[in-house]
Amino acid sequence: MQKKTTLNPEPRKLEALADPLDIDKFLASEPHRFYDSALDAPPSVKAVETLVKLGIPRQFLTSRGVVGEAVALLKVRREKSLASVRAARLLRDAGAERPWSVRFIDVRAETGRLREGNIKEEGLAGIQLPTSPKL
Repeated sequence: MQKKTTLNPEPRKLEALADPLDIDKFLASEPHRFYDSALDAPPSVKAVETLVKLGIPRQFLTSRGVVGEAVALLKVRREKSLASVRAARLLRDAGAERPWSVRFIDVRAETGRLREGNIKEEGLAGIQLPTSPKL
């Protein structure tokens, strides 16, 4: 049986993560401590470059453990057919209620709904939300 090497489940840290799939809040909730000291080692350059291409900020990728947890979160998002990190951030910035829970196929409809709501409620005819996010 393999020894558990993931994050220590501290209650205050889990409470701070209102949406467990919000990768930005996970990365910002420091310090990250791991059971295995090998996970505190610096991450590989290739892993960091891959995550940066997927929209993860480089400054938070400080150890192998954090990189592994970020990859695991991205894998869960993909398995559940949720929006990409960039699309979720676009929805968050546009004012979506739960941007990290929007499915990939619903991103276009959600951005359209947000655009129409902003124009009607606030009279902002100049809002430029893309109809299809660059993924």
